[in-house]
Amino acid sequence: MKTIFKFLALAAFAYWLIVPALHAEGAAVLSEADRDAVARVEAYLNGIQSLRARFLQVAPDGSLSQGRFFLKRPGRLRFEYDPPTPLLVITDGVWVVFYDKEIDQVSRVPLASTPLAVLVRETVDLSQDIQIDRVERAADGITITISDPEQPDTGSIILYFADKPLRLKRWRLKDAQGQETAIAIHDAERNVALKPELFFFFDKEQQDQNN
Repeated sequence: MKTIFKFLALAAFAYWLIVPALHAEGAAVLSEADRDAVARVEAYLNGIQSLRARFLQVAPDGSLSQGRFFLKRPGRLRFEYDPPTPLLVITDGVWVVFYDKEIDQVSRVPLASTPLAVLVRETVDLSQDIQIDRVERAADGITITISDPEQPDTGSIILYFADKPLRLKRWRLKDAQGQETAIAIHDAERNVALKPELFFFFDKEQQDQNN
């Protein structure tokens, strides 16, 4: 059972990073109010130099996992999963590193090939290299769906922002089979000091050399 849970958790995160969402339907025609909402979101994201929060992940099978989330722009993220999920995910500005603690297995994919790259650029510009498929505005928040126009079959990421004050609340991905993976963040602290070593992965050999 532990092995099955571990596999589902890793698969859910892989869906989120690499195989997200539905086929893009094409760029939206944005109203002036939509463009204002996008500009507010960009300004908000560009005001975040670092972030520390808790996260809750809902996998496609409905299973839950949680942990700590760290962000430092440009290019750095860290997801520390709480037990019993044996996963650690780190981006160092170039690579996304997946570490399965239970079997001591490391996998890497280029950061630039994942939707994460959009959120951790030095300057977030939702009109640069990506496509806005939909903007939804409500009294309590803004939802923006974005995709890569150069790779439309890779899908899209849906970002949810609460309003008053504006803040990133969660994001959701749906694969081609309609399965969803969602991640929500809470207890977020903006622009806090974060240790550089949080965003570097040291395997056992490197750890032994440093000790």
